[in-house]
Amino acid sequence: MKKLTKLSFLLILTITILVVPLYFIISQYNNSLINKNPNQTQEVNDKNNNGNQGFYSLDDLKDDIVENLGTIELNTIKNNDDIIGTFIKQKFIKQNYKVSQFNGLSNDDFYLKSITINKARISIEGFVGYVDVKYRLKNIEKLIKDKNLGQISKLDNKSIFNKFKLLNPVFNGLDLSEFFSVKYKNLNEASLVSSDYDQDDKNSIPSFSQDITYELVTLDGLILNRFIGNLDVIKDEEVRKGIKEANSGNDSYVVLESVADNLIVNKDTLDYNSVRVQLRDDKIAKNYSDLNYAISNLKVLIPEDNLEEINKVSEEVVIDTIIEKNPMLKNYLNANKGVSLVLSEDLGLTKTEVKLVGTALDSTVKITYKCTNIQGIMPVLDLGSITDYNKPDPKSLIIKQIKSKNKLLNELKDDDLFDIENINYQNHSKTDIFIKSSFNLKIKDYGGAVNPTFNVQRADVKDKFSKTDIGKFYWTSKSEIMQKISSENNNLPLDNDNVELKDINYKSVIVEAKEESFKYINSVKFTFDTDFDSEGKNTKINNISNTKFVSNLESITQSSITSSPLVGTRIYDDYDTLDGKTLGPQVFSFDYLVPINLEEASKIDEFASIKLKGIISLSKFTSTGGSGVTGKSYKGENGSLFDVPIRNLLENGSYQKELDYNNLFKDMPIAYRTRSWGFCSNKSSLNVTSTFKFEVTAANKTNEWNQKVTYKITVTNKMSDYSTCDDFNIEYRFTVQGFTIE
Repeated sequence: MKKLTKLSFLLILTITILVVPLYFIISQYNNSLINKNPNQTQEVNDKNNNGNQGFYSLDDLKDDIVENLGTIELNTIKNNDDIIGTFIKQKFIKQNYKVSQFNGLSNDDFYLKSITINKARISIEGFVGYVDVKYRLKNIEKLIKDKNLGQISKLDNKSIFNKFKLLNPVFNGLDLSEFFSVKYKNLNEASLVSSDYDQDDKNSIPSFSQDITYELVTLDGLILNRFIGNLDVIKDEEVRKGIKEANSGNDSYVVLESVADNLIVNKDTLDYNSVRVQLRDDKIAKNYSDLNYAISNLKVLIPEDNLEEINKVSEEVVIDTIIEKNPMLKNYLNANKGVSLVLSEDLGLTKTEVKLVGTALDSTVKITYKCTNIQGIMPVLDLGSITDYNKPDPKSLIIKQIKSKNKLLNELKDDDLFDIENINYQNHSKTDIFIKSSFNLKIKDYGGAVNPTFNVQRADVKDKFSKTDIGKFYWTSKSEIMQKISSENNNLPLDNDNVELKDINYKSVIVEAKEESFKYINSVKFTFDTDFDSEGKNTKINNISNTKFVSNLESITQSSITSSPLVGTRIYDDYDTLDGKTLGPQVFSFDYLVPINLEEASKIDEFASIKLKGIISLSKFTSTGGSGVTGKSYKGENGSLFDVPIRNLLENGSYQKELDYNNLFKDMPIAYRTRSWGFCSNKSSLNVTSTFKFEVTAANKTNEWNQKVTYKITVTNKMSDYSTCDDFNIEYRFTVQGFTIE
């Protein structure tokens, strides 16, 4: 145990011997560093930097030391060595004469650090620590010898302070920003005010203020940041705004703001990333500044978006004109070889839109222009081939072809603006596919004229109409055959001006292009079956008497048999008009057109007949005192109401016969009244028989396409007795359903 105690004692003693001297060495070295390197403070008296502070603590004297030095009167300095620090030291020594520990110390034993307008830090030789003192400097202006700083190239606090200290060396070694603030007035004047002045507070009054003057020699000294950001447009107002925003943090911003409205853009120096601004003021020797910026859209590069008049509306001319009218764009493209200006939409007659490719500037710019000559808007004069040409009225086709080859002209909606004259067709043969043609063209509101050319392209009719078997149909005219051919071939046009039909029969026809046709050449044979069933087509009931017209294919006969009340009168029918009361028979007519003619139809079968399809219906059968049965209908045998042998028509020109209706309308009973003692009071009945007489006449042939056959039908009614009391009314509804030849 004793050995352990001795060992511990020896160890503690050894550590004490080593550590204590080391502490004093480090402490002295540290104080020496503090004196020599005041850490962003300026040692006022450089010749005292090597002093040794010793090891007395100033903290122990804190209660005795006077830190508020009050007002320090600054008298005129006689030489540069006699600086402000001297006054502060003297005032500190004077205020602390009662501190006995300071007795015997001279000015050289006091070291000043961090001197400002109202405070400083003092360290003392032989003492550990420091003292922060406060004071108020009075009459500091007495230390200023030169208030005119002369020429300066940069208007900011640092430049002002440096030039101020150069002309007033008494302030050398001091951080003037701790003493003063600069209150800028204009391009040539400012004030140095105490740092306790708050420029943002209108009620702030500086404890010190001194006017100074200077001569700013270059505008660059005011516009310190000459990159003014992104611009949407390069004009005076936008450039001024960019300058102010880029320099809003400058010390002298208030001066820049006051003169900004006098800054103007020198348009001769305008470029895609730089421009020179000038100050309308001769107070600055170099009154201009070269600025840089970045552009944010293509519009900046194209301020001139109205090209005015151009000689040709083409992509090349429009792009070249844009570049020539906008030097900034030209320079930009020259500096950026991978970038090009292109159209972003199709050219219009008066406007388009452009964009840049190969750059981040992806915006577009609308461009306007005008061209007043026809050559400039119609570059393509060879119009190519026009098919389905309409020679009698070709204008619409030619204009359509003009617009198809010259897209710009589609904007001219009014075809009356196009003046087409002197269409010339070169000589051609019947088999030539192409007919070379030309014409003179003017367009309203555009100067000059052009002479476009085109080819009339004629189609081989057999190639154009590929479907030559056109089926079965009823026809009676050339136009109906043409219409059928057209409808079976996707409604391709076929007309009399371009083709003629030859060798027509019931099975075929040849369509041959006319020699003067501008649509077709050659010929083609079409086959078909002629359907003789007209289904009422081309038929209309006419020439009616005592008959009511209902429709083209329907009529109602109206028979009236009057009573015979007078002695000696006997009226039995509706066709004897001697009594002056009977209206007469019922008559009506209609036609059937035979394809080609009757002679050609007879070749089908020498015993062929024209068969009329129709219905006769008894629709009214009444007397004054009674009625008969109605609703009877007759439509003939085997679907034919009446047959006309074609041979008879060819031989005689007509055919007459009463309709054989199988006694359907014969002796039809009907009730009526008879007289008894002068009164119509008795009931009786009589029979009525109707007769239908057909007269069929063949008209003379007037054309090669059809021959007309006319049907005249006369209806009469006769009673088996007469009536002295009642009138009788009989009506038949006659319906034509069509014709056929068999």
